[in-house]
Amino acid sequence: MRDAVFLGIGGVGIGTSLHFRDEVTGAIGEIDPAKVRAALDFRKKASESVEGIAAAQLARLDWRYAEETLTPQAEKVRHLLFDALSQVCRVLDGAAGVKNVPDSAIEMLKRLSAEAQEALSPPKAPAAPADATRSRYLSFAVPLEADTGAELAKPGRLALRSDDLVEEWARRALAASEAAAGARSLGLMDPEMVEHIRTLLQAGDRDGLRLLYLR
Repeated sequence: MRDAVFLGIGGVGIGTSLHFRDEVTGAIGEIDPAKVRAALDFRKKASESVEGIAAAQLARLDWRYAEETLTPQAEKVRHLLFDALSQVCRVLDGAAGVKNVPDSAIEMLKRLSAEAQEALSPPKAPAAPADATRSRYLSFAVPLEADTGAELAKPGRLALRSDDLVEEWARRALAASEAAAGARSLGLMDPEMVEHIRTLLQAGDRDGLRLLYLR
C-alpha cells in the first residue's frame, strides 16, 4: 500500500488479501474489517509523508501534462520531481529501506513539491474588491444551494461543498459577465478575471477554480 501511494496511482487491486481465510481449508470468506482498516491506516500514513505528498503533486502534474495545460516551468518541475522521487523509491526498495534515505533527498522532495504547488496554482488574478463590495463582485453567482438544503452563501463567500458547485459558480460568472452590458463599468468583474475563469473552466481545472474563488 505504501508503494502504491508513493507511485501516485489512483487505486490498487486487493485480490483476496483483505478477506478472512480459513487456516485449515484455505477457504476465502468475507472481507475482514480489521485488515481494511490496517490498509487504510498504511495509506493515510504514506500519503502524509514527504514521499506521499511528492507523489500526489507528481500525479497532478502528469494529469495536467496529459491535458496539455502545463506551463514550461511546470513541465520542468515535473521532470525534476519524477527523478527525485524515483531516487528515493529506489532506496526504499533496498534492504535497509527508509533508514538509508539521505536527508538531502528528503529536502529535495520538499522543495520540489512546493515548486509543483506553485506551478500548479492559477496565475494571480486581479485584486478583488474590498469586503464591502465583494458581495456585489460575485452577486451574480449567489445564491447556490448547499448540499444540505437551502442554506445560502453569506455575502462575499459561497457555501461551496462540491466540485460541481465550483463549476456551477464559474459558469454563472461567465454567463453573467457575457450577458451584462457594461459589466466593467458596473464593477461586477474585471475582464482579466473573466478570461482566467474561462481558461480554468475549459481546462477542467477544478482545483484552480476552487483556489480562485476561495482566495
